[in-house]
Amino acid sequence: MVNTALFDFDGVVADTEPEYDKFWNSKSQEFGLGLDNFAAMIKGKTLGNILEEYFPDATDEQKSALSGDIDKLELEMPYPQIPGAVDFIRTLKKYGFKLGLVTSSPMRKMRSALPKLNLSDAFDAIVTSDFVKEGKPNPQCYLTAAQMLKSEPSECAVFEDSINGMAAALNAKMHLFGMATTLPENKIYRYTSAIFPDFLNREKILEKLQEAIS
Repeated sequence: MVNTALFDFDGVVADTEPEYDKFWNSKSQEFGLGLDNFAAMIKGKTLGNILEEYFPDATDEQKSALSGDIDKLELEMPYPQIPGAVDFIRTLKKYGFKLGLVTSSPMRKMRSALPKLNLSDAFDAIVTSDFVKEGKPNPQCYLTAAQMLKSEPSECAVFEDSINGMAAALNAKMHLFGMATTLPENKIYRYTSAIFPDFLNREKILEKLQEAIS
């Protein structure tokens, strides 16, 4: 049975992807990567993985400056919620679900973001890029969260919006709920038949969770 809900953060709990899209696509142009829509390619990846994979020729000074720029962006972000996300998380907590936050971002960002969403006390476990060596699509992050919560993968429902994140959840052998908040439904339907545009239709999502339980 499903007794654990694991949430990605960006594009699932908080509507931050437009800000990241502008940032990373501008960096792609600045460094001459020659990649169309670079931001879409790296969604769900940790900063360390991004720098290693796409900026191998950047100097240490350039990498440090890039990291500083992303830190500044994340500190200043307002972190608006995906519609209905906070209420849905609170509802699951009231129903007794174990809740985990699984993000490719660092813990310092979560310390800034969660209070702005009034979610500082919502999650029973938080897994950030500080906890794992391999980012999404590697399943390590989700398996780490399950271990922290003493849940089996089969007991976990994952809410994800990125292809890398969805692959991580499926690689972890967990139930996947796709959020069409960042990518259109026709881009993610192959990963899961449970797709939602937001969390406003709480009853429908709970119904899908009940189906996973049964």
